[in-house]
Amino acid sequence: MNHLENTRFIFNKYARAYKEKYLDQGNYGAMLLDFLEGIPNGGRILDLGCGPGNISRFLLDHRNDLELTGVDIAPAMLQEARQLNPEAGFYEGNVLEIESFLQGGFDGVVSGFVLPYLDAGQVRLHLSQIANLLSSGGVCYLSFLVGQKESSGPVASVNTEGDVLYMHFYKEAAVESLIAKAGLQIISIDKKTPRSQNGEPTNMEIMMILRSS
Repeated sequence: MNHLENTRFIFNKYARAYKEKYLDQGNYGAMLLDFLEGIPNGGRILDLGCGPGNISRFLLDHRNDLELTGVDIAPAMLQEARQLNPEAGFYEGNVLEIESFLQGGFDGVVSGFVLPYLDAGQVRLHLSQIANLLSSGGVCYLSFLVGQKESSGPVASVNTEGDVLYMHFYKEAAVESLIAKAGLQIISIDKKTPRSQNGEPTNMEIMMILRSS
């Protein structure tokens, strides 16, 4: 099983648990609202790697005028997303092949913690595709996990049931460089270091709002 197939397997298995654990977008709400500020009335939003649709739900709860489309590789995640967001459209697919089945012209693109499941070359492609999918002046919400190297991974994380999930961590400067090469501009940044259940700090999370030229 390659890393993509493994990721699909894990997300299918834990789709319901993932939705319940991350349904509250409180830690990211301020940046998501900033993202919405850049979306016109009736704007088209693309949620890449949408998972169970938690971010989609937050956006639609705050802007019921949006036309929202979500894409994910895990059918179980999409089932949860459709139940949570019946007014949106969801499609199964690889975000790295997005341009093969979706046209561009989106006013906003969401990439919420997709980067941890992509290697450096895939991150470069992902950001380039986001730039192509956005309309002129469109905005992107991007979040990722910070590491100490330019890129690290895949790092194996093993849960209590023995399931392994592989993740990548990136230095902020490395991601900023790839963003610039994709022709996107950073207009806002927020950083958080969540605590684990035992109170220990975990990997820093970075949230960015980007704008296309």
